[in-house]
Amino acid sequence: MNRTVAGLVSDGAAPSRFDSIGAISQAREQHLKEIGVKLGHAIVIVNAAAKLVAASSERAAELSKLADKPAAAAGASSAPSAPAAAAPASSSSSSSSAAASSSSSAGDRKAGEHQLSAEQEFTLGVQFERGDAGANRDMKQAFKHFERAMRLGSADAMVKVGRYYLEGFNSVRIDWPRAFQLLSEAYARKGARAAYELGHLYLNGDLCKKNLAQAKRIWATDPDCPLCQVSLLQTKRTNLSKADKAKLPSLLRTLEQLANGGDLQGIVELSQCYHQGLGVQQSDEKRLALLRKLANEAGFAWAQQTLAAVLWGGEEDADDDADFKAAFELCQQAANQGDPVGMASLASCFELGTGVPKDSALALHWLQQAASGGQGSAQGALGQHYLHGTLGLPQDEAQAQQWLQKAAANGDDDAKEALKEMKDAKASASSSSKRKRKEKKS
Repeated sequence: MNRTVAGLVSDGAAPSRFDSIGAISQAREQHLKEIGVKLGHAIVIVNAAAKLVAASSERAAELSKLADKPAAAAGASSAPSAPAAAAPASSSSSSSSAAASSSSSAGDRKAGEHQLSAEQEFTLGVQFERGDAGANRDMKQAFKHFERAMRLGSADAMVKVGRYYLEGFNSVRIDWPRAFQLLSEAYARKGARAAYELGHLYLNGDLCKKNLAQAKRIWATDPDCPLCQVSLLQTKRTNLSKADKAKLPSLLRTLEQLANGGDLQGIVELSQCYHQGLGVQQSDEKRLALLRKLANEAGFAWAQQTLAAVLWGGEEDADDDADFKAAFELCQQAANQGDPVGMASLASCFELGTGVPKDSALALHWLQQAASGGQGSAQGALGQHYLHGTLGLPQDEAQAQQWLQKAAANGDDDAKEALKEMKDAKASASSSSKRKRKEKKS
């Protein structure tokens, strides 16, 4: 992935398309019809869902009362039960949140009880991710529900799970190859917002060769996704046509609605619009407020890195020790989630002494972690250190070439230039050697 600190400020990110309650209800109804579950069982499933999202609020209390009503009469239907999948493991830790507690207890469902459908699991994941229906935002619980929905066959949930493996959200260890695999498969299955997510991987060079044209082609395959449409407009920036400008007001209203509802990718794209001044008055203040929300409340690795870049002075004058220390801590948070970009940035902090005392050993450790994780600029930097025998490494041309080739494959221009220089140097040395042998013979 080529999300260098300099490139972080224009990155995008992404979510799932069951954003409308009506769409969720329709999908759930259709699913229930297909598997032969009649109204009585649907009520039982809704009651179970109500128990899962119950929290300490008036809305949650109402749901709890509804969930506790006897369902015996409704359950009298003779329709066959929905096929049961393996029950998820029960939570071993207690939570102060009633919502999280209720969700954990769902893992203890006894054999014979109705399991939630993929759509119901997905809906609960969205509620925990956004903090809807009286539940506090709980990214770990959201991930569990999305993962269950994915196992039950939801392509939309596969998109969500892929995004969690890409950004961590303090819920799962970041795993770029797994993220790319899931998002590619979800795109092939037409999962909601899969085009948006995969397009940004190609835009940024995330585990694939950086390719703006390919990103645009992918976004264009989902004309109904507002995030795809905004992403396309962001690549044009100041070269918008009249038709593009006519779309903007409606798209921005949609983004604001998504962001106000806690939709993470809606927040990301709205922050990008404030950064570029796309359809709105350019505002660093509003953009940074949105980024802090993503970084602090959701543990969004991309947002953590973007804020670090701002504090380093990439976009604002920020040269005091407090800002550098804060930037270091943000990089550390991202790195501890397994984010290769965070690891590469942390390596730079230790190498340069930015926000932390210089430490070559730790700089090398984090640089190797980032390079092994697929971060292009880290691979290039590691290759350069092997080439010149710096940062405590021995001079090793073979290792240098290996890492520089990996970086070049990830689109790192500096690595491509270094490989060309190595090739030219070898050719020059070979020519010189031949000339000397010829002179000796003569």
